[in-house]
Amino acid sequence: MRAGSASVLTLALLTASAAGLAVGTWLAAPGTPEALAAGAPITEVPVTTREFADPRNLALRVSPGEAREVTVRADGYLTRSTCTPGGSLDSGTSTFALDGAGLLNLHTSEPLWRTLATGDRGTDVAALHEALRGLGHDAPDGDRVTAGTLRAYRDAAVAAGLPAPAWGQPVDHTRVAWLPAPSVVVSRCVAATGSDVAAGDVLAELPAAISAAALVSLPADAVPGERALTVDDQQVPVDAEGRVADGAALQAIAGSRSYTEAAAAAEAGADVTLTVPWSLVTSLEVGIVPPASVQDAESGTACVRDATGTPVAVRVVGSELGQTYVTPADEAVLPAAVRTDPAPGCRG
Repeated sequence: MRAGSASVLTLALLTASAAGLAVGTWLAAPGTPEALAAGAPITEVPVTTREFADPRNLALRVSPGEAREVTVRADGYLTRSTCTPGGSLDSGTSTFALDGAGLLNLHTSEPLWRTLATGDRGTDVAALHEALRGLGHDAPDGDRVTAGTLRAYRDAAVAAGLPAPAWGQPVDHTRVAWLPAPSVVVSRCVAATGSDVAAGDVLAELPAAISAAALVSLPADAVPGERALTVDDQQVPVDAEGRVADGAALQAIAGSRSYTEAAAAAEAGADVTLTVPWSLVTSLEVGIVPPASVQDAESGTACVRDATGTPVAVRVVGSELGQTYVTPADEAVLPAAVRTDPAPGCRG
């Protein structure tokens, strides 16, 4: 046999052998492991629950009112000031000293306009009593200055770190730095330590009082219920139209750091817009279900199906990260599990 013919024969034998080995290997190969085989689709999912306050971040338009100031009531030399822009002045503390004697920061509903001695009567006396009680001191409940009035004022001065007034000494209104709120944020410190000041001079400027505050718009799909705003760490009540009507709530916004900083950056007298959370005061308990389990959501008669396939009426109140939040509707009860396989819909 010639050499060429032998080579062809050898190649043919090798090819046939390889083909046979491949066929044998294919026939002997095991099937797909059961663990890797496609499983049956999941058609039933347990319903879990959570608290849901339907939070939204909305624009709050704030309209400033009149400017506010802390003034001094007597002539003298300012020997102490711990005032700092952005800091606070709190009722019952002392920030300024005049001629070496500290002034008591005090918020009263009516500014003190006269020195009050035993026997004096008036609405200013009642306001002083209310302020002292608010600071935790045992002031009388009435509109007449008594020994109890003077004792409570003496205790307030001592609590602020000031020397105790003599027993029976009248309340000297010129030793009080009146504050328009229990705690106010300073926008600018005007008088510095070492300054000569005259009665009526400004010691510190405060952010302007707020005349109105309201949400720019309300989302149409919000869950009904009483709501509040959160401004910094304070909860502020708001009515159904998105307005802040309560005077104390307006004061809380005016004293917040968010408003103070925004107002300082805005033109004088211009409205300020803050972005604030708006949420339900009382959270709802909602069921968490897969989006695929909710049917007819666009029709206003949404439903889910329980494990037996029976429709259960629900309201869709929100969604997040592939989860739909629902509450029962029409006195229904949320099922323990919902089906996710296709079905005709809520009306069968």
